[in-house]
Amino acid sequence: MKGMRYLTEGALMLAIYMCMLLISLYIPVINIIVMLLLPLPFIFYTMRHHWKKSLLLLVASLLLTVLLSPLSLPVTFMAGTGGITLGYFYQKKESGYAALVNGTVVYCLNLVLFFIVAKSLFHVDFQALMDKSLDQSINQSQRLIGQIGPGQIRSEEEKQIAMLKKQFNDMKYILPSMMLLFGMLLTFLNHIVARPILKRLKHDVPRMGPFSEFQLPRIILWFYLISILLSFIQFPDGSFMFMAINNVAFLLQILILLQGFAVIFSFFKQKKMPIFIPIILMFFSFFIPLLLQIVRILGIIDLGFNLRRRHSPK
Repeated sequence: MKGMRYLTEGALMLAIYMCMLLISLYIPVINIIVMLLLPLPFIFYTMRHHWKKSLLLLVASLLLTVLLSPLSLPVTFMAGTGGITLGYFYQKKESGYAALVNGTVVYCLNLVLFFIVAKSLFHVDFQALMDKSLDQSINQSQRLIGQIGPGQIRSEEEKQIAMLKKQFNDMKYILPSMMLLFGMLLTFLNHIVARPILKRLKHDVPRMGPFSEFQLPRIILWFYLISILLSFIQFPDGSFMFMAINNVAFLLQILILLQGFAVIFSFFKQKKMPIFIPIILMFFSFFIPLLLQIVRILGIIDLGFNLRRRHSPK
């Protein structure tokens, strides 16, 4: 009877997953939301049964994906492994942050595997594609500035073009950090979307805690300062030290920004103001460099001087 339930639920989850996959492929608008829900059948099944049984569900999903949409194999593999990982840590009653960290690792490994397979089997050179895309972006920027008129491009604009070229060129060196952030974002969105649904299905899913309480260890500030000092050393482009420092500095800047945004959310929470206000501020800050710098400074001050604790109500 118990074995029959495991098989029945497995077949049901398989059918639900394949329906969701087809919707995500062929129905516009809602396909983005459905893509975020793809790991849900694997999460649910892993929480109900052992992760080893979930591997059988993953194998069955991969086989059906080959028959229905072979190009979606990476999607199924990523959704399956990510869902099984989250379900395993939910089942163990681990904290939401433990699930986030481990889910991020699994998604990053999936991305690395995808790049390796694409390059070795299909000879897809992602570096060349990225270089081509960056060159096109730079050329478009130059054409826009060139509309001023021949010989009228001022030195300030030439400096901006040079800075733009350097920024675009540096982007390809921080690909590992971008993959890590993508994995973290994907895991976080999976958690946010899956948690209310699983709770409705009577499965307890740990929460991550309010964002206003997000707190980095103080040692991150020292790492950040060290990365700034190291950035003044001119290492050869593409060298190991160049890539390592750029990736570490990029990740630390993102973490400091999160700390700064947490300060803003905490302030609005203390003032009992609507949560959509700091969300709007966060959104617009990514389009206003000055505002982003202010948020980063807030994060640094909070890390160094416990800004939130000093101004929290007694």
